[in-house]
Amino acid sequence: MPRQASTKTYSYASAFYARCLQEATDTVIEGDRVKLWKGFIGQTARELDIPRGMEQKIIKPLTEMGCLEVLTRGVGPHPSILVLRHAPTEDLWVGEDRAPVGLTRRATFATMVADVENIKRSLGGVNLAEALIALDQRLEQLERKVKQLQRSK
Repeated sequence: MPRQASTKTYSYASAFYARCLQEATDTVIEGDRVKLWKGFIGQTARELDIPRGMEQKIIKPLTEMGCLEVLTRGVGPHPSILVLRHAPTEDLWVGEDRAPVGLTRRATFATMVADVENIKRSLGGVNLAEALIALDQRLEQLERKVKQLQRSK
């Protein structure tokens, strides 16, 4: 017998997604036409009578199922920005409930941007291509000197 979705959390997630979809605007991001929602997650949840503290319990599975993507998580007076992909269905929700926790998640635009920024910070402004060319040239010089030393023996 198939397992039923945790109905309260699923109904909160569905209501939240539906409200976001009503308020979303059509936007083009990197050539893709998407529904973009800008707003306050906590405020929207309260307007829908979703209990405090449930926001993350509905945003996380919606993100993991690919229903939405968090581009920016708002703080204080700054709104969150979400890309709405597709509405949650009970089949997806039940599948998410049953799915084992994976070690890796599907890359999203937001996580890829964060990864690129982290790489830039860790490189500290180093031009990787130039550094590799310089390293290769030094290695070639050392190899030539070693050969010269071996010949002179």
